[in-house]
Amino acid sequence: MLATVSVTHYIDDTVEIDTEYVYGVIVVYEGPNEESCVTEAAAIVPAYNPPKDLHAVADVSAVRLSWAVPNSQKFGNISAFNIYKNDTIITVSPSTVEYTDYDVINGIDYTYYITAVYEDLDGESIPSNSQTIVITEVMESNNLQPHLKTELLGNYPNPFNPETIIHFSLSVASNLRIDIYNIKGEKVKTLVNSSYSPGTHKVLWNGKDDKGQVVSSGIYFYKMYAGDFVSAKKMILMK
Repeated sequence: MLATVSVTHYIDDTVEIDTEYVYGVIVVYEGPNEESCVTEAAAIVPAYNPPKDLHAVADVSAVRLSWAVPNSQKFGNISAFNIYKNDTIITVSPSTVEYTDYDVINGIDYTYYITAVYEDLDGESIPSNSQTIVITEVMESNNLQPHLKTELLGNYPNPFNPETIIHFSLSVASNLRIDIYNIKGEKVKTLVNSSYSPGTHKVLWNGKDDKGQVVSSGIYFYKMYAGDFVSAKKMILMK
C-alpha cells in the first residue's frame, strides 16, 4: 500500500475480527535511494463480546427469546442489544435479556441471533449463537394450554403509531379488565372488561381515549386485572 506525502492517516478496511496486524511506515525522500527506517506498530481488531446462550421457543403464535449478557464487557458498557430476525433488526434496551416476537406466520422459518452494541467505542459485537424455529399448525391446534400461565405478555409494536396490540395469556377462564393510564396516573381508556377463556389472546389499542379522542404522544401504562392477578407494563406512543 503506497500513500502520498500529503496523507497522514490511512484506513484499512480489509481486516478480520480478532486478528493481529503489524503496520509499518517508510518515508521516501526526493533524493535517490533516500528512505527512512521502518516504523512499526501492531494492532488487534477487537472482537466485541457477544451475548451468549440464546434460546428460542415457539409458544402458540409467538417466539420467545432469551439470552445472557457477555462474560466480560472490556470494551465499555452495553448501550443496546440488536435482535436479528432474518432480514429484520429489532433494537432493545441493554437491561433486556428476553424478547417475545409476535410478528410470526405459520409455516415460515425464522432465524434469530443477537449482538451487543457497546457505547464507549460505538462498536457492535460479533453474533451470538443462532436459533432457527418455525410456528406450525400443530402448535396452534394443540394451543399449548397446559404450559400457559396468567400473564401480561407485552405489546407490539412498541414504540407505536397509531396502533399497538397488547398480548396476554390466561391459565383459566377469567373476568379480565385492561385499563390504560397516562404518565400522570390518570385513566384514559378501559380497553377491555369482559370474560375470556383460557389461552393466549390479544387486543388492539388505537391510541384513543374513552371519549374517542386521539391521545397525545408520550408514555402510557396498561394494567391488567384477572382475578387476583394484577400486572402493568409501559408503552410509548410516538408521532
